[in-house]
Amino acid sequence: GKYLAFMVLNEGWYRPVVWERESGKMHPVNLPSGKIVAANAEFEWAPDGAKLFLPLQTEEWRKKASERFQYETRGPIVFHSNKEPFLAWDDVRRLSQTRTLAAYNLVSGATREVVPEKRINSVTFTQDGALVAYLEDITEKTDYDVISGTESKVQVQPVIGGETRTVLKSTKERRLIWSRSGRHFAYAEKGNIFFASLEDKEPRQLTGKKEDPKAAPPIEEAKKPGAEDKAKESYNPVRLSPDGHRMVAS
Repeated sequence: GKYLAFMVLNEGWYRPVVWERESGKMHPVNLPSGKIVAANAEFEWAPDGAKLFLPLQTEEWRKKASERFQYETRGPIVFHSNKEPFLAWDDVRRLSQTRTLAAYNLVSGATREVVPEKRINSVTFTQDGALVAYLEDITEKTDYDVISGTESKVQVQPVIGGETRTVLKSTKERRLIWSRSGRHFAYAEKGNIFFASLEDKEPRQLTGKKEDPKAAPPIEEAKKPGAEDKAKESYNPVRLSPDGHRMVAS
């Protein structure tokens, strides 16, 4: 409760500042040369309040994004081909996903890079501030079945720096729910629930019989006249407990 971080509109651009309750003063967040705060920025405080995490983009990115928007809107003629992997406005929307995740130290005033520039859909910090999990976008083309549909892989790495690990290779057709601790997540696939912690190599299947990818598909038997189909039980995770040890499912 000592500090408040927010954006201030200055000369047509938003800039991050920190307000100090004790002095009532605002301090600008020092950004690396050539970097700007992402327009869709969401701030995250470290548990001890000594660091502020925020997404950044380059001034070169801003220039290219502006040029692309102008191209799509100024005309008078805009050329596109069905060989392009993304629809034009889908591609423009995806520009904002290219960003760097940085940490601003309130004591030293220095800002350092935590996650290098990638296409990032969302970010989750563990409650203890030790790890950061982010959804790195791996979408290959416009999804015509899901509006603004994306595909990501779940990456995790220490906040202080270190090796990046892939916890989930693809989120396609999967909606992840996270525990408050930020160390566990769950999702449903084909009516069954899968669960994982950031320390796991891969998610565990909690319901239903585990499918063998090498097994041959089952042979369907002819249904007897008048026989009713037995409904298959289908599960969906609703909420994880704060520590990720219990789950409510429907």
